[in-house]
Amino acid sequence: MNTMLANLVKSSNRLTPNGIKLSDFINRDSYRGLFRLWFFDVGSVSFLFTSLLGFGIAALSLYIDKTSSIGLVLSMSVISSSMSVLWQLNRLVGAETSGLIPGYQRNVVVQSIVIYFSVMLFSLGFAVIFAPQTVTSVLLAVLISLGFLWGCLHWNKGFQFSILLFIAMPFFDQMTLNVPWWCLVIPLGILLELVKVKLGQLTWHQDARATYLSGMEMGWFWLPSMKQHNLLDKLNRYLHPASFFVGPLLAMALVMVTLFGLILLMPSTLFEWHLPVQLIIGQLLLMMCCLVHWSRVQRWRGAETLFMLPGFTGLTGLQQSFYKASVRLITLLVLSMLLICIAGYLMGQQLSLPFIIHLLLSVLWSGLFALGLGALSRNISQMSATMLVIISHSLFVSFSFKALQVQQDMDIWLIADVALTAAGVCLFIWSKNRLWKNSVIDL
Repeated sequence: MNTMLANLVKSSNRLTPNGIKLSDFINRDSYRGLFRLWFFDVGSVSFLFTSLLGFGIAALSLYIDKTSSIGLVLSMSVISSSMSVLWQLNRLVGAETSGLIPGYQRNVVVQSIVIYFSVMLFSLGFAVIFAPQTVTSVLLAVLISLGFLWGCLHWNKGFQFSILLFIAMPFFDQMTLNVPWWCLVIPLGILLELVKVKLGQLTWHQDARATYLSGMEMGWFWLPSMKQHNLLDKLNRYLHPASFFVGPLLAMALVMVTLFGLILLMPSTLFEWHLPVQLIIGQLLLMMCCLVHWSRVQRWRGAETLFMLPGFTGLTGLQQSFYKASVRLITLLVLSMLLICIAGYLMGQQLSLPFIIHLLLSVLWSGLFALGLGALSRNISQMSATMLVIISHSLFVSFSFKALQVQQDMDIWLIADVALTAAGVCLFIWSKNRLWKNSVIDL
């Protein structure tokens, strides 16, 4: 009896009590507010933009006959679209007032399904027609994204682990080398049914809004809590004031990312997995640069508190201090990558000196671009442009790893690194005096 009553109460609290019907997908009212809802929210538009960019890169790769990279970028499109859908669903189940708008809850669910399925079907269709060898890896991306979607609908805080999906993307091709595509069809059907059932059971959740706001402020970058000790405290002071808005997370992330890279090298070497550890660590280090200004823009009111702290001589002094702290941060990131490269070389990775220099320069120019563009950003929409730096760095280093495998000459890559570093230095220096140019109150 208690179970029946509990199910009855739970059903009455569902956001879509009557479920989603097939007629809802052909009803024009279901798509009202689509543009405003998806393209004026920084979380969803960032992921959607990444998804659309993946299709553009896939088309470009096909044009220049680089079909080997199509699976990676299509996987990026699928996973990014699922993150955008999860972002909107998290926002929906965390909003207590969403029921006051007629049809709003149904529209969000319908639009989420349509957007995800459109990206999924287009990605699979593109792979089948133009790059059949990548179909299995794209299907795996669909399976993983659906599984993550289903898991986050059960436990909304799981969205904070979305970074793991993007880290895993470069391994999809290796994971599916000896797996035929038809083996993934049955698990795909099961996951689709599970997600369908869960979408019909959406209810308001008290933790969803906290997850949404945490994602907005911290850029979806999550680390487990650690007690502060002398090393982290000194490192945090060394990075001040660049670490002011992020807090101890910046110093903690630098230490943990470096340790993660060193630990990941061990199984990669022992079991001959040939994981691109330097690519993964480079992406995480770049995200730390983006996090500095992402949190600054989100917590812009804290700039007044920073400005009032002793040690700065007016606004110019604050700009100079922030600039010097950013230089120290980039230096530490390059040293972290150098440590990973030396450890990889000692463990038997085939890393030549030119390739190590290339990896160090790639961390340098990507960090300069991220911090430079971040300093120029006045709002989150502008800050989202740093996603281009992350994607460009990922593709650039991915292609260079493939060049290393076929023993291609590294001269072209080093020339490109030097040119990008020069451009990054110019942007970084120019952006120094653009930070808080309208005073700390007006960003």
